[in-house]
Amino acid sequence: MEKIRIKDTELNVFMKGEGLPVLFVHGFPFDHRLFLPICDRLSEVCQCIVPDLRGFGGSELSDEISVCTMERYAEDLAELLDALGIKREIFLCGLSMGGYIAMEFARKYEDRLARLILCSTRTDPDTEEEKAKRLHLAETVGTTGMGPIADSMIPNLLCAKTREFSPSTVDYVREMIVSQNPKGVAAAARGMAQRKDTTELLKTMKPSLLFISGQEDRITSPERMCKLAKIVPDAGFFTVEDCAHLGPLEFPLIFGDVIRFSVFVHDLLRQDMYTGFPIVFSRNFGLF
Repeated sequence: MEKIRIKDTELNVFMKGEGLPVLFVHGFPFDHRLFLPICDRLSEVCQCIVPDLRGFGGSELSDEISVCTMERYAEDLAELLDALGIKREIFLCGLSMGGYIAMEFARKYEDRLARLILCSTRTDPDTEEEKAKRLHLAETVGTTGMGPIADSMIPNLLCAKTREFSPSTVDYVREMIVSQNPKGVAAAARGMAQRKDTTELLKTMKPSLLFISGQEDRITSPERMCKLAKIVPDAGFFTVEDCAHLGPLEFPLIFGDVIRFSVFVHDLLRQDMYTGFPIVFSRNFGLF
């Protein structure tokens, strides 16, 4: 791990590999550990850059910040690329809240993207009910701590088979959640409640897009993700069987190989070789 200084804070960043930069943006309330299981194999063909977002993991959050908008996180990522001296186009992969941030990055820095990979995410803003839940979490997490949040989220984050047959994955996810700074979690929850609708942005985006969904995802259904893919010209869409919201942890081989495949053939994808065709990967499938 490295500490990388950006304008007003330091980000904790995991980096491995060389070649095409692939910047990963974790979801809520996680950190870089969400993507670690896919990085060993994927770093054979690209440079994996996996930061802790501001206020998560080992990254700082100043006391005066009570709201972190998706735009602010996106600006942090652009400043991170600048600090690392990365000028070439990158692949940007965001999962869940990371997808919201990735879309804001695309809105502001589209020319820095070769490909946008959206995983288990959505583009519409919160309903009033969803906003109220996020704001309630933000106001109470300092008192309740992260334990109750982890316990309430895990049944939706991991599919039933994972929860039954992979207790180590359940423990890994729970430990990652409970270790987060409640102030950073509260700031992110308030920021998500303010996010904008980015659906229309998808239709005019220049970088190619890839959508990845878990077939058992109850937070962001594959049907919802497929609808997004259908409105985007030349988008790729992949679903993973027996997988819920956290593909990089439930099936790191499959998840990583989909991205690995994309690194190799994104030029072919631009030529409609693999567009508009939903592909379901079985449990034991690997591309390489």
